[in-house]
Amino acid sequence: MSRKASLRNLPGFDTFFTRWKEAVMRVFRSMVTIAAMVGFALGCGEKKAKAPTYDIAGEFAKVKAARTALTDARTRLAEVRDKLAELQKLPRLTPEQSAEKTQLEAQLKEVQKVFDDAFSEDQSRLSEFLNVVLNDETLRAAPQTRQALDLYAQEALVNAQDFMDRAGDYRRAIELLETAEGYFTAVNLSPPQPLLATKEKAKAFRYITKERFDQLKKGMTEEQVKAITGTPFYANVRENEVKGRKIVSWLFNRQDGEVAGLYFEKGKLYALKWNVKE
Repeated sequence: MSRKASLRNLPGFDTFFTRWKEAVMRVFRSMVTIAAMVGFALGCGEKKAKAPTYDIAGEFAKVKAARTALTDARTRLAEVRDKLAELQKLPRLTPEQSAEKTQLEAQLKEVQKVFDDAFSEDQSRLSEFLNVVLNDETLRAAPQTRQALDLYAQEALVNAQDFMDRAGDYRRAIELLETAEGYFTAVNLSPPQPLLATKEKAKAFRYITKERFDQLKKGMTEEQVKAITGTPFYANVRENEVKGRKIVSWLFNRQDGEVAGLYFEKGKLYALKWNVKE
């Protein structure tokens, strides 16, 4: 028998993907509006810009407040997840630890809900703010505009890193980072270097290369392998029972369309194939 490994059982994993999809669709709609309106504004450069009536300082204060709430919620969520993960590693729990685990599982649902709401509020505030300021010739040059773009880039980096580290989904990480980059390029601003560097890293690890594959050695731990290959895509991690032995397989897509396979037993790499079909 075989089954997919339990990445989808990670606390908040499915909610994470749902949240990401909703945010990307909202940002995508915003980007379409921004690109169209900014293009129109730049094409009508001879017209004198109207005096802004938008309270940019007041509205940006709301954006910053939403980001503070999101940061606090993320910190609390990480604390609960870490405590729960430590208990889940233990082979056997005492009655006190079992009670604590039950309590943490209940807390996780609560803090996840707080985080989801904070994330939605943060992205909504930010998208609304950017839609206004990026389409106003005067407001576009305000310092709050660049600060808001930097806030968006920071959150894009956090979520992209989550996609890579927790799910091995480099394609979606690239999409998220390119969306963030688009905000900057739409108004001729340079994107932050960390955003560009992370995008290049995601592209480099989206497919396994022969060079990285050849660095792998039998006996390596999963963490040692992951440092070379990156996190495998969650749907390509499987556990198999072979003659009473528990074998974990990681499959990696190659750019030529073929698939490489890595096989672990008791947490150590014991076999590897550049082409699983051979």
